[in-house]
Amino acid sequence: MRVGWFVYGLRFSQTSPVEVPTSVNAKLVLDAAGPEQRRSLNTIYLIWCPDSNSGGSGFLLSTGVVVTNSHVVSTCSDKTLFGLSTGNVRVTFSRMITDRDRDLAVLVPTVKLVNGLRLVATDNPLPGTEVTTWGYPFLYNEASPLLSVGYVSGFREVTDDGNGVKHKAVKHIVVNGAFNHGNSGGPLLVAHDNEVIGVVVLTSGAS
Repeated sequence: MRVGWFVYGLRFSQTSPVEVPTSVNAKLVLDAAGPEQRRSLNTIYLIWCPDSNSGGSGFLLSTGVVVTNSHVVSTCSDKTLFGLSTGNVRVTFSRMITDRDRDLAVLVPTVKLVNGLRLVATDNPLPGTEVTTWGYPFLYNEASPLLSVGYVSGFREVTDDGNGVKHKAVKHIVVNGAFNHGNSGGPLLVAHDNEVIGVVVLTSGAS
């Protein structure tokens, strides 16, 4: 049984770039979230690369590592990369392991982090399954995390990294939902649950 790590989202809109974030503004979202969603929110990180002035989303696994996309951290080193939690705690990393074929990166925090999300092995989530992700699309509202909702609409095989570089076929879950740039690296969750079935990787669609 393979793990459904990869998500291909459909995006609907695009906004102007924002300034480099120095903090995360999650208070209103945390206040409004119910107990289960708040547990998910507390595992979400804004991942920022000062070297390229760019960022994305990431999340803490129950194993204590932070997961994101390799393209989010590709211009960073583990010496400059950092994450910001929804509690506005800055986290640095001692090691970065990347897999460009699968567009995944595992970040090892310099301090111990606990109460992460659980990874569920699933090969084929049923089309029509409602799914969600928390993340930072376009670093919305001065880096406030947002909930995005969609549903599984199918599957596809990806054989390049988006820049024409070929690699072994990687199975992606196709999600129809409002996932945007900045959602990259966020966890794909079955709606109303805290179990990870995928990682948001690509977006496609009209602006």
